Amino acid sequence: MHSRLLFIRKDVLKLTQQQFSDELGIDRTSLSQYEHGNTALPKYISRLICRTFNISEKWLEAGEGSIFVSETKQENNTVTEPANIYNDRPYLRDIINLLVSNPDLEEHAFHYLKSLTTKPRKK
Repeated sequence: MHSRLLFIRKDVLKLTQQQFSDELGIDRTSLSQYEHGNTALPKYISRLICRTFNISEKWLEAGEGSIFVSETKQENNTVTEPANIYNDRPYLRDIINLLVSNPDLEEHAFHYLKSLTTKPRKK
């Protein structure tokens, strides 16, 4: 998958790592790690790439089918959130970058954040 990611960014979209990572709201160093196969591409980043650049998930994951999603399929996509949902939310961007750079923290961070949102029980 890493070679297809590099191909899409560099040869098809003709973007630098910085431009591509800025568009996704991820750290450029993390993108480099994904492109070189040093770090596995997380599923949520794969989906973010596909939504942001109209790339077929099937193509990105397995190299099957056409690179781009047809307009018809895109219109039927139920995902309506903007790809850069955290552009105006710097803390959220930092949290996501931290988790992308440290995937071993993901589960712990999730449970900690969930505990912060749980209402305390009355005695």
